Amino acid sequence: MEDNFVLDKEKEYLIYGVGGNGLLISQMLEELGYQLKGFIDKRAYSLGTVRKKPVWNLDTLKDLKAEADRIIIIISIKNVFGHSDIADELARRGFRQCIYKPLSVLKGYSDEKLEEISKAHDELFIERKVPEQTTLSRVCQSDRIYYRDRLLIEQDGTEVLAWMPLELLFNYKESDAYEQLNMSAFFPLGNLYRLFSGAAMEKADGFLNDFFCYASEWAWQRQIVVTEELKKSWVESRMAAFLQMQEISDFDFAFFHRSAPWVQMHDLGKFYLTCSGRNRVVFLAARGYCHVPVRLTLEDYEKWLHRDAFGKLRQYMQEQHIRKFSVPVPHPYLKDIPTEEAQYYQLVCFPIVTYLFRLIYLKARKIEREYIISDKDEVRLVKNSCSIICDMTDHGAFSRFLDRCGLPVRRVMRQDVLTKMLDELFYQYIEETQPQTEEYCKVFIIDNRKRIITRKTKKRAERIICVESETDTGNFDGYLFEETLSNILEMDGMKKVNVYKIGIV
Repeated sequence: MEDNFVLDKEKEYLIYGVGGNGLLISQMLEELGYQLKGFIDKRAYSLGTVRKKPVWNLDTLKDLKAEADRIIIIISIKNVFGHSDIADELARRGFRQCIYKPLSVLKGYSDEKLEEISKAHDELFIERKVPEQTTLSRVCQSDRIYYRDRLLIEQDGTEVLAWMPLELLFNYKESDAYEQLNMSAFFPLGNLYRLFSGAAMEKADGFLNDFFCYASEWAWQRQIVVTEELKKSWVESRMAAFLQMQEISDFDFAFFHRSAPWVQMHDLGKFYLTCSGRNRVVFLAARGYCHVPVRLTLEDYEKWLHRDAFGKLRQYMQEQHIRKFSVPVPHPYLKDIPTEEAQYYQLVCFPIVTYLFRLIYLKARKIEREYIISDKDEVRLVKNSCSIICDMTDHGAFSRFLDRCGLPVRRVMRQDVLTKMLDELFYQYIEETQPQTEEYCKVFIIDNRKRIITRKTKKRAERIICVESETDTGNFDGYLFEETLSNILEMDGMKKVNVYKIGIV
């Protein structure tokens, strides 16, 4: 089969997507004398016909496979970042003659073949003309894999400035009761900054108490009496810093590059802050940033790259034709690999870990004379007793994150080679357990409610955290609904991250 195809009036054309763009292009093709065969849309059954032409979906498209060499598919959906995924799927089904916006072109790097495809798409949808007799390359899935370092900002000798994923970034290794806390879960400051942004106002009292407990440790160490006036000054001071950083982020984001905090790599492939910068990191996290600029040595950056393990992973991905991950992988060379759940950490991992650590610190809270603080030793004891079983279909991402956070986690075994290779890439070993194990845990984290219903345990978990559809939300099997940690909007409906606490239904 030739690797190229030509746009001409001998071919038949299918439009992927029955939207405004698709209808305009279909009308233009017919007016210019091109053969419009029909449309492809997931709503094929309900649409039936459009402009007196049939509509197929991806499943019924197999009826046209014998004609694939005569068919050119024009992808018209407005989300151009999803075009490459669609083109890959069409190619997998035998339809390799596609006009679309390649993802690598949108990200600023590609080759001449993909640039020509992108140009043809622009002529159709921007210039409103058909690039007649243009020769284009058929979809080749291998064109989509580009292993580029997307997190390096600059290197100056042995010093590196890079974007650090929040899931790898932790508070100072040795400091106060909040040492070694992941920066996405630094709830005393993070939640306060969210209140300043106008979010979660219904939880204001609890969030303020968390902040006062955090700040009281500073006062306790210096034997400063905590008064209502002092608490007010703490909030005013943080508000002033928040507003200043907010203005800087709007007009001079390069400030966060110039003042990027230093970090140092330690065990489990995680990075600790080594000096000032905590407030800046928490501010960016509270504003929704998933990566923050940091400085580190070239030696630590090379450890993060872990080239030997990455080389093995890359070879395995090529051999197994893996071109998409289920969730993002926090590695400089893997940031451009498409994912099924791009916001997995922000909407699932971060809210759950923040919830767990807030519980831990509440349990470790004590009164020391007139001071209410979280006891450092008690935090460590409560954290070590918070046993977790994680049963998520994410190639081990959440279990690795929990492990980095210092929480005792076991992962339900799935015999997944990719999961093991990602463990090695991040210098981690996660203890595994069988799906039907009767081992006890305090917290059971799942992405399918059916797993807990069929699970047999001698002693029930204190809490179940479940990623589930909105329609499934509600008490079940001896557990009472406690709260929703986040909402996830998907094409086929809403999902929620819900917490259930053992009780009597």
